[in-house]
Order: sequence, then C-alpha cells, then structure tokens
Amino acid sequence: MNSRFLERLSALIGISTDPYDRACLNLEVASYLARRGDHADSSRIVQAVRNEGLHLLSPRVSAGLNFAEGMQLHCSGCDPEARVKWSRCIAIARSSRSNEVLARALAWVAFCDYTTLRIDSLVKCLSEAISVLDKGNYEGRARINMTLAQIYHLCGNFERALEFYNRSRLACLESSDDVMLAALIHNMAWLRMSAIRNERLREIFVRGENNIMELASESARNYESLIGSKAFDAMTPLLGAQVDIIQERYADAILIISDRLQDLSSQGLSRLSATLLADRAYCRAKLADYIGARSDVLAAIDSISSEDHADDLAVLYERVSRVYKYIGETEISSQYNLKAESMWEIFDSFQRRMLLAIDCLDIA
Repeated sequence: MNSRFLERLSALIGISTDPYDRACLNLEVASYLARRGDHADSSRIVQAVRNEGLHLLSPRVSAGLNFAEGMQLHCSGCDPEARVKWSRCIAIARSSRSNEVLARALAWVAFCDYTTLRIDSLVKCLSEAISVLDKGNYEGRARINMTLAQIYHLCGNFERALEFYNRSRLACLESSDDVMLAALIHNMAWLRMSAIRNERLREIFVRGENNIMELASESARNYESLIGSKAFDAMTPLLGAQVDIIQERYADAILIISDRLQDLSSQGLSRLSATLLADRAYCRAKLADYIGARSDVLAAIDSISSEDHADDLAVLYERVSRVYKYIGETEISSQYNLKAESMWEIFDSFQRRMLLAIDCLDIA
C-alpha cells in the first residue's frame, strides 16, 4: 500500500524553495521510515542532511536532525541513546522556540518514560508538550494522546483510555500517518490481552472478551502487513502467542515463543525474556512436558532483572507457581504464589500513583 504520508511530504519537498525547509521535511521522512522499520533508507536520508551541513547554521534543522537520529535509535531498541539525542533536540528547540519539533520530542520522551514507569519525568514531559502543542502538530497530538490512552488502559480506566485512543486515531487519520495508526492498533491489542490475562491469573472479574482479543491481535498483524511496517516484527507474533495461551493453544504458543526468544536482545526487548520463558514453562506443563517445564522455570527465574516491571514479575511468579503445582511441588508453588501476590500489590499501588499524577495534567 502506498503511503499517503510519504506522498504528502514528497510533494512538499518538491515545491519547497527553501533549503532549510527541505532539510526539515526530509528529516520528517527519515523519522517516519525509522518508525516503519525501514532503517537503511532512514539512515541514508539523515546522513545526506548531515553532509549538507545546514544543521550547523540553523537551530531548527539541528533540532530536527537530533530528533530523527533519536527516532532511529529508539526504533532500533536503544532508548537510553535515543533519550540523549532527544534531550539535545529539546534543548535546541526550546532556545530557538521551535515548538513543533519540541512538542514531538517531549511526547516521545514521555512515551519512553511510560515504558520505564518514570512517573515524575513522564508528567513533566507531557505537561510541557501539551503547553507548546499546536493543533496542526499531528504527530505530537497522536503520540501524546496514545501515551495517555496507554496509561489509563494500563491502570484499568478503560473508558478514559478509549477517549484518548480516539483522539490519537483522529490525529493519525488527519495526517495519514499509517505507521502511528499501526502502533495504536498494536498497543490497544497488547493492553487488551494483558488486562484479560491478568484478570484470569488473579481470578477476578473476567469480561469475556476472548473473541474481541483475538480479532484485535489479527487486526494488528494484518494492518502492519498491509502498510509494510516491520516495526513490530518481534512483538506481533508474541502477541499472537499470548492469545494462544489464553485460548489454550499451548503447542502453538510454544512454537512462537521458541522462535522469537532469540530475537529479543537485538531489538532492545531482552527484559521480556524472563516472562516469556515462564509462559513457555506454563504451556509445557499444561501439555505434561514436566522436564521441559522445569527447565524453563529455572531459566525464567535466572533471567529476572532489575528492569522487570511489577506486573511482569507478578505474571512470571503466577506462571512459576502453577508449573510447580502441576509437577507436584506444592510447597515451592505456594512460595511463588506469595511472591506473585506481593507483586500484584505493588502494581496496584503503582496504578493508583500513576492515575493521581496524570489526573493533575491539563488534558481536558
């Protein structure tokens, strides 16, 4: 499918008579291509702009160059390095009052803060991004609203989440940003699946959304294929594996997880390894492969790191507890069940703190 987003930028580049404007437009193309997973094409454009040297003469081009390079790093799984580039972009954009790229950079740093659960920095970045956001800044609007939607979704406020998903979707449609729309569809599917999985693991209210969850996963996969996005090559199959587990297709889930585990470190997703190993252990135990299940459980526990989030650890410990229960080691099972309960309590507390922080923002 041809990208109307790229067609629009190409047309603007074609009629532009200002070399600085052309450089900024080309950097927007490079950022889009990085988000789509076309890293080589994105790198060629950025290098060409850098070779022109206009960033040495124009703060606006310099800010745009740092933003595009930050996006390339973010989309390659190198968020710490991306934050350095985006911090430079923010500093330059503030001093030159380049509010368009400033809002975009702040919005993406806020998203990284969401993924690492840095509440104070998240709120600070979102607040400033909202304050400088222009109505015509579609990428900034889409990213800010999607991050807010993800926060509300993660914290269990599904009605508020839907409101911000819709705001983000409209911004994507207004700019024809199919890659941002793919990210929205993908993230909605993951968070819907996670909510249902967590409810089942905690044996609390289950809304019976199995069919919707499966459709959401398929929609994400199909739309990414349609627009040629390679950004979620690792995560989309793993989303399917999570759906398979909930639908009790354990053999299918094992195949997908086994195939994708080795790709995680190269895409900056190694922190998911422990939980996925626990998922595979659970699937193997359900299929009575107790030797394989025990091996995966030990590997999962050994893979736990300081980067693991409380809800991820809660899921991991729930899986481990059930595996030990299936193989008849009830005392160890009980120990991990207590660990899971402790992590759920931490996650519940985090949800409350996050909601209190976000509700203080001027986002009406």
